[in-house]
Amino acid sequence: MVNSRWRRGHCHRACLPAVRTARAFTTATPFKQAYEQLQKEHPELELPRYRNFEAGRQALTDWEIAHPDQLQPMQITAAHLFSRVSGAGLAGRFDYVLVPAVADAEQQTRDARGTLLRRLLERITIREPELEHELDEVTAEFNERLGKLLAEGHAAALDALAIQLTDGLRRYVEGTSVTLEVRPLDLRPPSPEIALRVDDGGGLIDPSRQGHGVQRALVMALVQQLAEPSASSALEGGDPPALLLAIEEPELYQHPLQARHLARVLASLPERSSGTIQVAYATHSAHFVDTSRYERLRRFSKAQGPTAIPPSAVVRAATVEAVTNRLSGVVPSEQVPWRIVETLRRRLAEAVFAHAVLLVEGGTDAGVYCGVADQNAATNLDASGVAVVAAGGKTLLPLMWAILVEFGIPVYVVFDGDAGVGDRMRAASRSEQEIATALRATEDANRSLLRLLGETETVWPPTQVTARYATLHDRLEQELASTWPAMLECADTLASVQARDAKNEDGYYQAALQTPNPPSFAQDIIAAVRAHANPSHSSALGAEHLAWS
Repeated sequence: MVNSRWRRGHCHRACLPAVRTARAFTTATPFKQAYEQLQKEHPELELPRYRNFEAGRQALTDWEIAHPDQLQPMQITAAHLFSRVSGAGLAGRFDYVLVPAVADAEQQTRDARGTLLRRLLERITIREPELEHELDEVTAEFNERLGKLLAEGHAAALDALAIQLTDGLRRYVEGTSVTLEVRPLDLRPPSPEIALRVDDGGGLIDPSRQGHGVQRALVMALVQQLAEPSASSALEGGDPPALLLAIEEPELYQHPLQARHLARVLASLPERSSGTIQVAYATHSAHFVDTSRYERLRRFSKAQGPTAIPPSAVVRAATVEAVTNRLSGVVPSEQVPWRIVETLRRRLAEAVFAHAVLLVEGGTDAGVYCGVADQNAATNLDASGVAVVAAGGKTLLPLMWAILVEFGIPVYVVFDGDAGVGDRMRAASRSEQEIATALRATEDANRSLLRLLGETETVWPPTQVTARYATLHDRLEQELASTWPAMLECADTLASVQARDAKNEDGYYQAALQTPNPPSFAQDIIAAVRAHANPSHSSALGAEHLAWS
């Protein structure tokens, strides 16, 4: 088959229409007529003389393989490749295993048709010559002894009845006789039913009586074993079949340590297997976001249209190329790949699940805004589907922003203008050369961020809250000192009581949560980012989840 792809039991195959018409006949006589008609109407094909049915079909296949440029795409049924009745063409070549989120462990561990346990058992039930020979001997001995026992037990009665029937038959036909005997038996033992039980320290019990965590782990263990090359392929010297594992929410009923371990196991299956294996899973857990393979991540959401039009699915991905293009002129292209990996590994695992993201510079910024939001249950960011992400510095804000935007996540950016950086460095007795270097870096960072956001570039932006971003003229601490000094005092008090640094994310959060009357700029930022998470604001919201392959 040339240039084929699959979709719902059909394949799109490239072939010549006239050749396809001839191949449609599955018996010799009509096929011969179609083949000879094809030779007559298309002499340019230079088909060989018809010899027999198989040779003719092979001649058509050989011609298609030799002339791919003359073929045309056609949709044909592919049901025969998946049929269990008529010898599936993909049998032994491709296997698809779906583990739904509501997989019944008790059902999947039964020795019944279609279950994970049966599929696994089918791989190991290889016909060993020695075992087959012993079974044949036992069966033959059993049939012989049983037949002899039945013959001896029924011999007298059968002989008496045969004499009576013979007398009756001879009344009509002389010289005839009747014999009754027990026929030789050919009983075969049924296949053994395999029972799976689990011992977790309290004795062997059925999977249905185990906890949900053990049940889910058992299902995943069966799936993992299915991913291993089959023993039959190894013994027969063939290639192991291709396998696609599709798993819904592998994190179900798993505690964090187990979830992280399971994520590593799933990621390692294609790497350590000698076969062709692909693992795809839909997840809501940050433990399964493998940041070293971020390019394989797909974010699914719903696009909200007019009320008369139902929502449609939106699939987004972040690639190195797309992020590099978006950051052109801001981050050197050669630095983007390793910066993305490092950035995702540290801070973005949860953000990719959010309806919207509040992107700030550091942890203390995140603590303040989360504390302000949590003062009122109506403004809680978690309830709104908003993730607060601390970039770890102004220089990482562009990279964070670009990645999240590529995933289609609305991002609200807050950054400091650092207008007082020179004065602070002079107060710290830094050299004028160091101060000049820091000022240039700060100016460049401010311009770059504003340029990325599509705003007019300003060296020292003022304190402002817009619909898509907010800036503070200097730093958050200076802004709080002038507008909310009680919060900083509370943070210092908490730090002295708890014997830790005052500038601490949790300390700032507790202080912001406990101090009333937060400044208007902080409240406006919370309102703006919550608007980003509102379905009426965004066109890509809904039941977000991730698929990883």
